Amino acid sequence: MAHGERYGLSIRTQLLSVTALVCAGFVAMAVLTFYSFGHIQDLTRTAIHRDMAEMTRNARIGRLFSESYASVGLLFSAFSPDEASLRKEGDRIVASCLSLLEEDPAPEIKTAIAGFARSLEVIIEDLVQASGALGMAAQARSGAHLALDRLTGAIQDVLHTDGRFRENSAGMDLDTAGLDMEVDAPSAPGAQDAQNAPGAVLAGVREKLVLADTLLGRVDLENARDPSRALALLEEIQDALPQFAALGETVAVRARDAADALAGYKNAARILSSSLSDLAVGMDGLKHSKDGAMAVMEGLDARNTETTLAVQNEIAGIIDSTRRMVFFSTAGMVAVLLATMGFFIKRIVNRPLRDILRGIESLRAGNLETPVRLNRSDEWGRIEEALNTLARDLSSSYSAIRESEKNYRDIFEKASEGIFQTTPLGRFYSANPAMARILNYDSPQELLAQAKDIGKELFTSTGDWEALVQGLLAAGEVRGFETRLQRKDAVVIWVSINAHTILDAAGDILYFEGTVTDITARKRAERRLDVLIRHLKTAVVDRTRKLSVKAAELEAANRSLTELDHMKSAFLSSVSHELRTPLTSILGFSKLILKDFERAFLPTAQTDPDTANRAGRIVHNLEIIANEGERLTRLINDVLDLSRIESGRMIWNDQAVDPSEILARSVDAVRGQFDGNPLVRLTVALPDDLPAIRVDPDRLIQVAINLLHNAAKFTPSGEVRLTARHLAGENVLRVRVEDTGVGVAPENLERIFDKFQQVKSGPTLEDKPRGTGLGLSICRQIVNHYGGRIWAESTPGQGTRVTFDLPLAPPHSPKPAAG
Repeated sequence: MAHGERYGLSIRTQLLSVTALVCAGFVAMAVLTFYSFGHIQDLTRTAIHRDMAEMTRNARIGRLFSESYASVGLLFSAFSPDEASLRKEGDRIVASCLSLLEEDPAPEIKTAIAGFARSLEVIIEDLVQASGALGMAAQARSGAHLALDRLTGAIQDVLHTDGRFRENSAGMDLDTAGLDMEVDAPSAPGAQDAQNAPGAVLAGVREKLVLADTLLGRVDLENARDPSRALALLEEIQDALPQFAALGETVAVRARDAADALAGYKNAARILSSSLSDLAVGMDGLKHSKDGAMAVMEGLDARNTETTLAVQNEIAGIIDSTRRMVFFSTAGMVAVLLATMGFFIKRIVNRPLRDILRGIESLRAGNLETPVRLNRSDEWGRIEEALNTLARDLSSSYSAIRESEKNYRDIFEKASEGIFQTTPLGRFYSANPAMARILNYDSPQELLAQAKDIGKELFTSTGDWEALVQGLLAAGEVRGFETRLQRKDAVVIWVSINAHTILDAAGDILYFEGTVTDITARKRAERRLDVLIRHLKTAVVDRTRKLSVKAAELEAANRSLTELDHMKSAFLSSVSHELRTPLTSILGFSKLILKDFERAFLPTAQTDPDTANRAGRIVHNLEIIANEGERLTRLINDVLDLSRIESGRMIWNDQAVDPSEILARSVDAVRGQFDGNPLVRLTVALPDDLPAIRVDPDRLIQVAINLLHNAAKFTPSGEVRLTARHLAGENVLRVRVEDTGVGVAPENLERIFDKFQQVKSGPTLEDKPRGTGLGLSICRQIVNHYGGRIWAESTPGQGTRVTFDLPLAPPHSPKPAAG
């Protein structure tokens, strides 16, 4: 039956209908509530806005009043005789006070602000006058101190020139800087008092002047009103000064000057005291104006507070009436809702629920074939159909579980691995036939009956059983646990156990479950493999020992070769030295004989043809001697260079150089060789902006000369070309020497860089050696020393191209020197 045909008005629809009626009442109540609260909000917004604006303005004005008053206080605390700065700061304070009128305050506050501003102007004027008086007092104070210092100096001069005071210096400290006057010792006590009288009086004068300075220097309003103490001290000082007239005319003049200066100081002090008194009176008036303004603002704030309280009382009344209305409306609506919901719950919930519970109890009892009958057309009908469907599904699931259990049992019985279940205490729950077969039992039942304690009866070591149990308890699972078990026939076998724990709903362990695999055959194979490995280790040790012996022999041979190399180097050095000395003499004498023969004998021999012919042969033989001597010298130099490089005794003067300059010098060195053969043209292409390289300049010149010299030797006619360029991608400098000479066979391209190697460049009978065979070998040694490489390319009959690469100098290397 379709849902549309069976189901009528749903429970949800019925409940919604009742709820709609209740909600209508709530809506009416909400409208009234919103109206009341809207009225309250309007009253509150108007009152608060007005009162807050007034209080905010008053608070701002009060703050500005306080700032102005504090600014005047700062002028007193930082009192300065600078009248311009005082007047400027005072004008700023007055302007700030008058700016309060722009806030549009109440009329009472406007009157208070105007009075406060007038008081400020009076105070500022009094402050400027007091500043001037303070400057006058400071100037007069300086004059008084200067006059007193001069008086002190005069008294000191008089006392030092009087012999009566030369031996006694005990009581004449005339100033605070520690002035000591030596006087003669008196012959009587009266004389001693007479000597001490000027010093005592002068010390008293200074103490009183310092005290008067202290009293007058405190520029505060309280002390400025009563300057009598300071003026009395100045009077006492002025009265004491005539006492010094007895010390002489000079001291009397200085005393009168000091008295005049003190009179000026007293007059300035009186003026300063009068100014400060006026200033104190003005400050009292300013404080009174400020207090009056603050009292006016406090009255306005009190009035605003009363207005706010009245509004609050009105709002409280409206809230109380609204609260009562909401309470009674809510109570009525809740009563109606509860009565309606009780009726519907009894009709459409309680009765069907009892029938549903009876059906569920029937299902729990296992009666899956008896359907639930409610005969309703609402949601309870859907629940009825769902329960009946659940019963049918449970019936199908139980059938599937029984089938799955049958399949599991088949796997359990027919598995090739042993499957077991056991308690943590070592007692079997179950075991499959494979498990019994592995342990040589006739059946699983026999195994379960006889094996009461697995750890003691089956494990050869109870420690292994305890380790297995501890692993399961700690991790819940053990994989590949290898141990030995004892079969029924007492045969010990190796097995591998995989096991895990089975827990109940509370998380407690029910039992262990796992599989057992017989790995005895694998263990036997592993033992055989261990034996083989031990034999291999023995063989490796023996072979290692033999290799060690051979290595020692090779090391000894290497030491011998090293000694031979050192001996070779020493021999070459000695031989070269022994050969150079006679060679130098032979070359020198042969050139000298050739020069003298050509100058003295050859011209006279031209008259006789036979003599001229013999003279020509003599010249030719002398030239052969010189050329062969020079060739032998070059051979010695090449051998020495190669020996130094190979032995590491070559001195490398590495520096950052300009490759264009070095290669140009090499070209200049071989230019004569090319000039002597007009059939060969030398072409040079060297860019000016080649990057610097770090090499020994002499060694680079040696490489370039060798390559150019070889190219010239093996190029009867044609061109020799020298080029250089920067390979940016590889960060190297590439130098190349190309010629159009006889070329080199491909199989000889590597041999030409070996020591003492020369290849045939023409017919065997005509081609004879043209050098030592060391030049290219030395070039390769030099290029390899700098981490570069050198190679040759050639086509026989078309020429040879020799190229070498050198790395560029590091970026931090110093730039090459110019020239």
